[in-house]
Amino acid sequence: MGSTYRMFRLRAEETPPLFPQPGPFLPKVSKPGLARLILKEALGYNRKLLGSAHREALLSRPCIYGVFSGPFGGFSPRVEKCTGCMRCVQEHPEVCSVVRNPAFAEQGDSYWTPTAATGSTPLSTVLYEAHTGKVPVRGMGYKGAFRGEGWDAMWTDMSEIVRPTRDGVYGREYISTSVDIGRRASHLEFDASGDLITSSRTVEIPIPIIFDALPEQVSNADITESIRTAAGNVGTLFVGRYVQKEARCIALAGDLDSVRAAQRCAAIELEDAALLQEARKLFSGPLGVRLPTKEGFVERAVELSRTADFLHLCADYHGRTFESTERHLKDALLDVHQRLVQEGIRNEVTLIASGGIILAEHIPKALLCGADAVALDTALLVALQARFLGECRFPERSAIQRHRIPVEWGTRRILNLMTSWHHQLIEMMSAMGVREARRLRGNVGRALFADELEREAFGDIQGY
Repeated sequence: MGSTYRMFRLRAEETPPLFPQPGPFLPKVSKPGLARLILKEALGYNRKLLGSAHREALLSRPCIYGVFSGPFGGFSPRVEKCTGCMRCVQEHPEVCSVVRNPAFAEQGDSYWTPTAATGSTPLSTVLYEAHTGKVPVRGMGYKGAFRGEGWDAMWTDMSEIVRPTRDGVYGREYISTSVDIGRRASHLEFDASGDLITSSRTVEIPIPIIFDALPEQVSNADITESIRTAAGNVGTLFVGRYVQKEARCIALAGDLDSVRAAQRCAAIELEDAALLQEARKLFSGPLGVRLPTKEGFVERAVELSRTADFLHLCADYHGRTFESTERHLKDALLDVHQRLVQEGIRNEVTLIASGGIILAEHIPKALLCGADAVALDTALLVALQARFLGECRFPERSAIQRHRIPVEWGTRRILNLMTSWHHQLIEMMSAMGVREARRLRGNVGRALFADELEREAFGDIQGY
Protein backbone atom coordinates (compact mmCIF):
# COMPACT_ATOMS: atom_id res chain seq x y z
CA MET A 1 0.00 0.00 0.00
CA GLY A 2 1.15 3.53 -0.77
CA SER A 3 1.85 6.05 1.94
CA THR A 4 -0.91 8.49 2.95
CA TYR A 5 -0.38 12.00 1.58
CA ARG A 6 -0.59 14.80 4.12
CA MET A 7 -0.47 18.54 3.66
CA PHE A 8 2.32 20.36 5.50
CA ARG A 9 0.96 22.00 8.63
CA LEU A 10 2.44 23.69 11.66
CA ARG A 11 0.50 23.96 14.90
CA ALA A 12 0.59 27.05 17.07
CA GLU A 13 0.49 26.98 20.84
CA GLU A 14 0.12 30.24 22.76
CA THR A 15 3.44 31.03 24.41
CA PRO A 16 3.36 34.19 26.56
CA PRO A 17 6.43 36.41 26.98
CA LEU A 18 9.01 35.12 29.43
CA PHE A 19 10.13 38.59 30.53
CA PRO A 20 8.07 41.72 31.32
CA GLN A 21 7.31 43.42 28.05
CA PRO A 22 6.01 47.00 27.65
CA GLY A 23 3.24 47.55 25.14
CA PRO A 24 4.01 49.22 21.81
CA PHE A 25 1.43 51.99 22.28
CA LEU A 26 0.80 54.51 24.99
CA PRO A 27 -2.85 55.66 25.23
CA LYS A 28 -3.22 59.05 26.84
CA VAL A 29 -6.45 60.49 28.23
CA SER A 30 -7.05 64.06 29.33
CA LYS A 31 -8.51 63.56 32.80
CA PRO A 32 -10.20 67.01 32.97
CA GLY A 33 -11.52 66.47 29.44
CA LEU A 34 -12.85 63.03 30.33
CA ALA A 35 -14.53 64.38 33.48
CA ARG A 36 -16.21 67.13 31.45
CA LEU A 37 -17.32 64.57 28.84
CA ILE A 38 -18.88 62.30 31.48
CA LEU A 39 -20.62 65.23 33.16
CA LYS A 40 -21.95 66.51 29.86
CA GLU A 41 -23.33 63.10 28.93
CA ALA A 42 -24.84 62.62 32.40
CA LEU A 43 -26.63 65.95 32.20
CA GLY A 44 -27.76 65.10 28.70
CA TYR A 45 -29.32 61.82 29.80
CA ASN A 46 -30.85 63.46 32.90
CA ARG A 47 -33.77 61.35 34.15
CA LYS A 48 -33.12 58.74 31.47
CA LEU A 49 -30.33 57.43 33.72
CA LEU A 50 -33.05 55.76 35.78
CA GLY A 51 -33.14 53.19 32.99
CA SER A 52 -30.41 50.54 32.95
CA ALA A 53 -29.85 50.89 29.19
CA HIS A 54 -28.87 54.55 29.50
CA ARG A 55 -26.67 53.91 32.52
CA GLU A 56 -24.90 51.21 30.52
CA ALA A 57 -24.45 53.61 27.60
CA LEU A 58 -22.96 56.25 29.90
CA LEU A 59 -20.45 53.77 31.30
CA SER A 60 -19.55 52.19 27.95
CA ARG A 61 -15.88 52.07 26.99
CA PRO A 62 -14.75 53.06 23.45
CA CYS A 63 -12.27 50.17 23.24
CA ILE A 64 -12.95 46.58 22.25
CA TYR A 65 -9.58 45.48 23.67
CA GLY A 66 -10.29 46.55 27.25
CA VAL A 67 -7.90 49.49 27.59
CA PHE A 68 -10.56 51.39 29.57
CA SER A 69 -12.11 48.39 31.30
CA GLY A 70 -10.37 48.88 34.64
CA PRO A 71 -12.16 50.02 37.81
CA PHE A 72 -11.29 53.66 37.04
CA GLY A 73 -12.00 53.43 33.31
CA GLY A 74 -10.27 56.01 31.16
CA PHE A 75 -8.77 57.75 34.19
CA SER A 76 -6.33 54.82 34.48
CA PRO A 77 -5.93 53.13 31.05
CA ARG A 78 -4.56 49.60 30.83
CA VAL A 79 -1.59 50.39 28.60
CA GLU A 80 -0.60 46.76 27.95
CA LYS A 81 -3.92 46.08 26.16
CA CYS A 82 -3.63 48.89 23.58
CA THR A 83 -3.19 47.68 19.98
CA GLY A 84 -3.13 51.11 18.37
CA CYS A 85 -6.43 50.67 16.56
CA MET A 86 -7.18 54.39 17.13
CA ARG A 87 -10.90 53.86 17.71
CA CYS A 88 -10.84 55.95 20.90
CA VAL A 89 -9.06 58.77 19.06
CA GLN A 90 -11.61 58.71 16.24
CA GLU A 91 -14.58 58.76 18.62
CA HIS A 92 -13.19 61.23 21.15
CA PRO A 93 -10.29 63.17 19.60
CA GLU A 94 -10.65 65.96 22.16
CA VAL A 95 -9.99 63.54 25.02
CA CYS A 96 -7.92 60.59 23.73
CA SER A 97 -4.59 60.26 21.95
CA VAL A 98 -2.28 57.33 21.22
CA VAL A 99 1.50 57.62 20.80
CA ARG A 100 4.33 55.15 20.59
CA ASN A 101 5.66 53.83 23.88
CA PRO A 102 9.36 54.84 24.18
CA ALA A 103 10.01 51.93 26.56
CA PHE A 104 8.83 49.47 23.90
CA ALA A 105 11.13 50.90 21.23
CA GLU A 106 14.17 50.34 23.46
CA GLN A 107 13.91 46.59 22.84
CA GLY A 108 14.91 46.95 19.18
CA ASP A 109 16.81 49.38 16.99
CA SER A 110 15.90 51.84 14.25
CA TYR A 111 15.16 49.06 11.74
CA TRP A 112 12.67 47.37 14.05
CA THR A 113 11.01 50.52 15.38
CA PRO A 114 10.66 53.08 12.54
CA THR A 115 9.78 56.65 13.43
CA ALA A 116 6.28 56.69 11.87
CA ALA A 117 3.72 58.37 14.11
CA THR A 118 1.09 55.64 13.93
CA GLY A 119 0.69 52.04 12.85
CA SER A 120 2.32 48.83 14.02
CA THR A 121 6.06 48.19 13.94
CA PRO A 122 7.91 45.04 12.87
CA LEU A 123 8.86 44.58 16.53
CA SER A 124 5.27 44.45 17.79
CA THR A 125 4.22 42.27 14.84
CA VAL A 126 6.88 39.59 15.38
CA LEU A 127 6.32 39.55 19.16
CA TYR A 128 2.59 39.02 18.58
CA GLU A 129 3.22 36.22 16.06
CA ALA A 130 5.70 34.47 18.36
CA HIS A 131 3.23 34.75 21.24
CA THR A 132 0.09 33.51 19.48
CA GLY A 133 1.13 31.88 16.18
CA LYS A 134 -1.72 33.83 14.58
CA VAL A 135 -1.80 36.21 11.63
CA PRO A 136 -1.95 39.85 12.82
CA VAL A 137 -4.77 41.87 11.28
CA ARG A 138 -4.33 45.60 11.70
CA GLY A 139 -4.57 48.83 9.79
CA MET A 140 -7.40 50.91 11.28
CA GLY A 141 -6.35 54.49 11.89
CA TYR A 142 -3.13 54.31 9.87
CA LYS A 143 -2.10 57.78 8.71
CA GLY A 144 1.33 57.08 7.26
CA ALA A 145 2.63 56.71 3.72
CA PHE A 146 2.12 53.53 1.73
CA ARG A 147 5.53 53.78 0.11
CA GLY A 148 8.67 53.31 2.15
CA GLU A 149 12.23 52.13 1.74
CA GLY A 150 13.59 48.66 1.06
CA TRP A 151 10.89 45.99 1.09
CA ASP A 152 8.26 48.70 1.59
CA ALA A 153 9.07 50.05 -1.88
CA MET A 154 7.72 46.84 -3.38
CA TRP A 155 4.26 45.28 -3.47
CA THR A 156 2.85 41.97 -4.67
CA ASP A 157 0.30 41.94 -7.49
CA MET A 158 -2.92 40.33 -6.26
CA SER A 159 -5.22 41.24 -9.15
CA GLU A 160 -8.21 38.88 -9.33
CA ILE A 161 -9.09 40.32 -12.73
CA VAL A 162 -5.87 39.02 -14.27
CA ARG A 163 -5.79 35.60 -12.59
CA PRO A 164 -8.04 33.58 -10.28
CA THR A 165 -7.08 33.31 -6.63
CA ARG A 166 -6.45 30.01 -4.89
CA ASP A 167 -8.17 28.66 -1.80
CA GLY A 168 -5.64 29.84 0.78
CA VAL A 169 -4.86 28.29 4.16
CA TYR A 170 -8.28 26.80 4.88
CA GLY A 171 -9.24 25.89 1.32
CA ARG A 172 -9.47 22.53 -0.41
CA GLU A 173 -6.68 23.18 -2.90
CA TYR A 174 -3.11 22.30 -1.95
CA ILE A 175 -0.53 25.08 -2.19
CA SER A 176 3.04 23.84 -2.00
CA THR A 177 5.63 25.86 -0.08
CA SER A 178 8.48 23.34 -0.39
CA VAL A 179 11.72 24.23 -2.17
CA ASP A 180 15.06 22.55 -2.90
CA ILE A 181 18.50 23.57 -1.68
CA GLY A 182 21.35 22.49 -3.96
CA ARG A 183 22.25 21.93 -7.62
CA ARG A 184 19.71 20.58 -10.06
CA ALA A 185 20.72 18.53 -13.07
CA SER A 186 20.37 20.54 -16.30
CA HIS A 187 20.30 17.38 -18.45
CA LEU A 188 20.27 13.59 -18.19
CA GLU A 189 23.54 11.68 -18.14
CA PHE A 190 24.07 7.96 -18.72
CA ASP A 191 27.04 5.71 -18.07
CA ALA A 192 28.55 3.19 -20.54
CA SER A 193 25.98 0.54 -19.61
CA GLY A 194 23.07 2.91 -20.23
CA ASP A 195 22.19 3.49 -16.57
CA LEU A 196 21.08 6.96 -15.54
CA ILE A 197 23.66 8.97 -13.62
CA THR A 198 21.97 11.23 -11.07
CA SER A 199 23.89 14.47 -10.85
CA SER A 200 21.42 16.49 -8.78
CA ARG A 201 22.53 17.34 -5.24
CA THR A 202 19.54 18.78 -3.41
CA VAL A 203 17.83 18.77 -0.04
CA GLU A 204 14.09 19.47 0.07
CA ILE A 205 12.64 21.64 2.83
CA PRO A 206 8.90 22.22 3.45
CA ILE A 207 9.11 26.03 3.56
CA PRO A 208 11.48 28.45 1.79
CA ILE A 209 12.99 29.45 5.14
CA ILE A 210 16.15 28.33 6.91
CA PHE A 211 17.72 29.67 10.11
CA ASP A 212 21.04 31.47 9.69
CA ALA A 213 24.07 31.23 11.98
CA LEU A 214 24.27 33.97 14.61
CA PRO A 215 27.59 35.46 15.81
CA GLU A 216 28.58 34.72 19.40
CA GLN A 217 27.91 38.29 20.52
CA VAL A 218 24.22 38.02 19.60
CA SER A 219 23.62 34.48 20.78
CA ASN A 220 24.16 32.01 23.61
CA ALA A 221 23.74 28.28 24.22
CA ASP A 222 20.00 28.56 24.93
CA ILE A 223 19.28 30.55 21.77
CA THR A 224 21.40 28.18 19.71
CA GLU A 225 19.64 25.09 21.06
CA SER A 226 16.19 26.67 20.62
CA ILE A 227 16.93 27.41 16.96
CA ARG A 228 18.35 23.93 16.36
CA THR A 229 15.35 22.21 17.96
CA ALA A 230 12.84 24.41 16.16
CA ALA A 231 14.50 23.65 12.80
CA GLY A 232 14.05 19.94 13.45
CA ASN A 233 10.39 20.38 14.42
CA VAL A 234 9.65 22.48 11.35
CA GLY A 235 11.65 20.18 9.09
CA THR A 236 13.85 22.94 7.73
CA LEU A 237 17.62 23.55 7.95
CA PHE A 238 19.80 25.73 10.15
CA VAL A 239 23.29 27.08 9.54
CA GLY A 240 25.81 26.57 12.31
CA ARG A 241 29.30 25.64 13.39
CA TYR A 242 28.30 24.08 16.67
CA VAL A 243 26.72 20.86 15.33
CA GLN A 244 28.91 18.84 13.00
CA LYS A 245 26.84 15.66 12.81
CA GLU A 246 23.31 17.08 12.67
CA ALA A 247 21.11 15.89 9.80
CA ARG A 248 19.23 19.23 9.65
CA CYS A 249 22.40 21.33 9.74
CA ILE A 250 24.12 23.31 7.00
CA ALA A 251 27.63 23.24 8.43
CA LEU A 252 29.44 26.57 8.19
CA ALA A 253 33.02 25.61 7.30
CA GLY A 254 36.09 27.84 7.25
CA ASP A 255 38.66 25.15 6.45
CA LEU A 256 38.95 21.61 5.11
CA ASP A 257 39.06 20.09 8.59
CA SER A 258 35.56 21.48 9.19
CA VAL A 259 34.44 19.93 5.91
CA ARG A 260 35.78 16.51 6.96
CA ALA A 261 33.96 16.77 10.31
CA ALA A 262 30.62 17.60 8.68
CA GLN A 263 30.09 14.50 6.57
CA ARG A 264 26.73 13.70 8.16
CA CYS A 265 25.31 17.20 7.76
CA ALA A 266 22.64 17.98 5.18
CA ALA A 267 24.88 20.48 3.36
CA ILE A 268 28.05 22.53 3.82
CA GLU A 269 28.41 26.28 3.40
CA LEU A 270 31.97 27.46 2.80
CA GLU A 271 33.14 30.83 4.09
CA ASP A 272 36.12 30.76 1.73
CA ALA A 273 35.29 30.09 -1.93
CA ALA A 274 38.91 29.05 -2.57
CA LEU A 275 38.14 25.79 -0.75
CA LEU A 276 35.41 24.80 -3.17
CA GLN A 277 37.38 22.45 -5.43
CA GLU A 278 39.08 20.56 -2.58
CA ALA A 279 35.88 20.43 -0.53
CA ARG A 280 34.06 18.78 -3.44
CA LYS A 281 36.47 15.84 -3.20
CA LEU A 282 35.55 15.38 0.46
CA PHE A 283 31.79 15.95 0.48
CA SER A 284 29.21 14.52 -1.90
CA GLY A 285 26.17 16.51 -0.71
CA PRO A 286 25.08 20.08 -1.53
CA LEU A 287 28.09 22.37 -1.25
CA GLY A 288 27.63 26.14 -1.23
CA VAL A 289 29.45 29.40 -0.62
CA ARG A 290 28.60 32.26 1.73
CA LEU A 291 28.80 35.42 -0.39
CA PRO A 292 28.63 38.84 1.36
CA THR A 293 27.25 41.61 -0.84
CA LYS A 294 30.56 43.43 -1.19
CA GLU A 295 32.07 45.08 -4.25
CA GLY A 296 31.95 42.82 -7.30
CA PHE A 297 29.57 40.31 -5.72
CA VAL A 298 27.46 39.98 -8.90
CA GLU A 299 30.40 38.87 -11.04
CA ARG A 300 31.60 36.67 -8.21
CA ALA A 301 28.17 35.03 -7.99
CA VAL A 302 28.21 34.22 -11.71
CA GLU A 303 31.66 32.68 -11.42
CA LEU A 304 30.82 30.56 -8.37
CA SER A 305 27.47 29.40 -9.77
CA ARG A 306 29.27 27.21 -12.29
CA THR A 307 30.69 24.99 -9.54
CA ALA A 308 28.83 25.69 -6.26
CA ASP A 309 25.50 24.00 -5.59
CA PHE A 310 24.06 27.00 -3.75
CA LEU A 311 25.02 30.58 -2.94
CA HIS A 312 24.12 32.36 0.29
CA LEU A 313 23.85 36.06 -0.55
CA CYS A 314 24.28 38.02 2.71
CA ALA A 315 23.31 41.63 3.40
CA ASP A 316 23.57 43.40 6.78
CA TYR A 317 20.84 43.05 9.42
CA HIS A 318 19.08 46.16 8.04
CA GLY A 319 18.81 44.68 4.57
CA ARG A 320 21.51 46.88 3.02
CA THR A 321 24.45 45.59 1.01
CA PHE A 322 27.98 45.81 2.37
CA GLU A 323 28.95 47.37 -0.96
CA SER A 324 26.73 50.44 -0.43
CA THR A 325 24.28 51.38 2.31
CA GLU A 326 22.05 52.90 -0.38
CA ARG A 327 21.56 49.54 -2.06
CA HIS A 328 18.97 47.12 -0.74
CA LEU A 329 18.99 43.32 -0.71
CA LYS A 330 16.07 43.17 -3.15
CA ASP A 331 18.12 45.10 -5.75
CA ALA A 332 21.13 42.84 -5.18
CA LEU A 333 18.93 39.77 -5.63
CA LEU A 334 17.47 41.09 -8.86
CA ASP A 335 20.95 41.84 -10.24
CA VAL A 336 22.32 38.38 -9.43
CA HIS A 337 19.21 36.52 -10.60
CA GLN A 338 19.04 38.36 -13.92
CA ARG A 339 22.74 37.84 -14.62
CA LEU A 340 22.41 34.11 -13.94
CA VAL A 341 19.44 33.99 -16.32
CA GLN A 342 21.49 35.75 -18.99
CA GLU A 343 24.31 33.23 -18.50
CA GLY A 344 21.85 30.35 -18.84
CA ILE A 345 22.74 28.77 -15.49
CA ARG A 346 19.99 30.06 -13.19
CA ASN A 347 18.20 26.70 -12.94
CA GLU A 348 21.34 24.89 -11.86
CA VAL A 349 22.09 26.74 -8.62
CA THR A 350 20.08 27.67 -5.52
CA LEU A 351 20.16 31.23 -4.26
CA ILE A 352 19.60 31.85 -0.52
CA ALA A 353 19.18 35.44 0.72
CA SER A 354 19.59 36.84 4.22
CA GLY A 355 19.72 40.22 5.93
CA GLY A 356 16.80 42.48 6.87
CA ILE A 357 14.12 39.82 6.35
CA ILE A 358 12.01 40.37 9.45
CA LEU A 359 8.36 40.13 8.34
CA ALA A 360 6.31 37.41 6.67
CA GLU A 361 5.71 39.59 3.63
CA HIS A 362 9.46 39.87 3.00
CA ILE A 363 9.65 36.17 2.10
CA PRO A 364 7.52 36.19 -1.09
CA LYS A 365 9.08 39.53 -2.02
CA ALA A 366 12.58 38.04 -1.77
CA LEU A 367 11.48 35.04 -3.85
CA LEU A 368 9.97 37.33 -6.50
CA CYS A 369 13.32 39.13 -6.69
CA GLY A 370 15.11 35.86 -7.47
CA ALA A 371 15.80 33.98 -4.23
CA ASP A 372 14.94 30.30 -3.84
CA ALA A 373 14.86 30.57 -0.04
CA VAL A 374 15.65 33.03 2.74
CA ALA A 375 17.71 32.70 5.93
CA LEU A 376 16.46 34.36 9.12
CA ASP A 377 18.65 36.06 11.69
CA THR A 378 17.44 38.92 13.93
CA ALA A 379 13.78 37.90 13.52
CA LEU A 380 14.60 34.82 15.61
CA LEU A 381 16.22 36.98 18.29
CA VAL A 382 13.17 39.22 18.55
CA ALA A 383 10.87 36.19 18.80
CA LEU A 384 13.00 35.08 21.78
CA GLN A 385 12.66 38.53 23.41
CA ALA A 386 16.30 39.47 22.91
CA ARG A 387 16.98 43.13 23.69
CA PHE A 388 19.36 44.88 21.29
CA LEU A 389 22.21 46.91 22.73
CA GLY A 390 22.44 49.82 20.33
CA GLU A 391 22.13 49.47 16.57
CA CYS A 392 22.12 45.82 15.49
CA ARG A 393 23.15 46.29 11.86
CA PHE A 394 26.53 44.70 11.20
CA PRO A 395 26.86 41.10 12.49
CA GLU A 396 30.39 41.51 13.82
CA ARG A 397 29.50 44.74 15.69
CA SER A 398 26.06 43.86 17.06
CA ALA A 399 25.26 42.90 20.63
CA ILE A 400 22.28 41.84 22.72
CA GLN A 401 21.52 41.71 26.42
CA ARG A 402 22.29 38.11 27.34
CA HIS A 403 19.80 36.13 29.41
CA ARG A 404 18.96 32.48 29.98
CA ILE A 405 15.79 31.07 28.43
CA PRO A 406 14.15 27.63 28.65
CA VAL A 407 14.85 25.80 25.39
CA GLU A 408 11.29 24.45 25.28
CA TRP A 409 9.90 28.00 25.53
CA GLY A 410 12.31 29.29 22.86
CA THR A 411 11.48 26.42 20.51
CA ARG A 412 7.77 27.04 20.92
CA ARG A 413 8.14 30.77 20.19
CA ILE A 414 10.02 30.09 16.95
CA LEU A 415 7.45 27.45 15.92
CA ASN A 416 4.66 29.97 16.50
CA LEU A 417 6.49 32.49 14.35
CA MET A 418 6.91 29.95 11.55
CA THR A 419 3.24 28.93 11.83
CA SER A 420 2.11 32.51 11.36
CA TRP A 421 4.56 33.13 8.51
CA HIS A 422 3.61 29.90 6.75
CA HIS A 423 -0.06 30.90 6.83
CA GLN A 424 0.74 34.36 5.51
CA LEU A 425 2.92 32.95 2.74
CA ILE A 426 0.11 30.66 1.61
CA GLU A 427 -2.42 33.50 1.68
CA MET A 428 -0.14 35.74 -0.39
CA MET A 429 0.53 32.96 -2.89
CA SER A 430 -3.19 32.28 -3.04
CA ALA A 431 -3.94 35.92 -3.81
CA MET A 432 -1.29 35.91 -6.55
CA GLY A 433 -2.71 32.73 -8.08
CA VAL A 434 0.49 30.73 -7.46
CA ARG A 435 0.35 27.08 -6.39
CA GLU A 436 4.06 26.42 -5.79
CA ALA A 437 6.72 28.45 -3.98
CA ARG A 438 9.21 27.33 -6.63
CA ARG A 439 7.22 29.30 -9.23
CA LEU A 440 7.63 32.53 -7.27
CA ARG A 441 11.37 32.67 -7.94
CA GLY A 442 12.15 35.67 -10.13
CA ASN A 443 8.50 36.06 -11.17
CA VAL A 444 8.64 39.87 -11.30
CA GLY A 445 5.39 39.90 -13.26
CA ARG A 446 3.66 39.46 -9.91
CA ALA A 447 5.57 42.32 -8.29
CA LEU A 448 5.12 46.09 -8.34
CA PHE A 449 8.12 48.34 -7.71
CA ALA A 450 7.54 51.87 -6.46
CA ASP A 451 10.48 53.35 -8.39
CA GLU A 452 9.21 51.97 -11.69
CA LEU A 453 5.64 53.09 -11.05
CA GLU A 454 6.78 56.60 -10.12
CA ARG A 455 8.93 56.88 -13.25
CA GLU A 456 6.00 55.83 -15.40
CA ALA A 457 3.59 58.21 -13.66
CA PHE A 458 5.88 61.24 -13.69
CA GLY A 459 6.96 60.47 -17.24
CA ASP A 460 3.33 60.53 -18.39
CA ILE A 461 2.77 63.84 -16.60
CA GLN A 462 5.84 65.42 -18.16
CA GLY A 463 4.99 64.05 -21.56
CA TYR A 464 1.47 65.43 -21.27
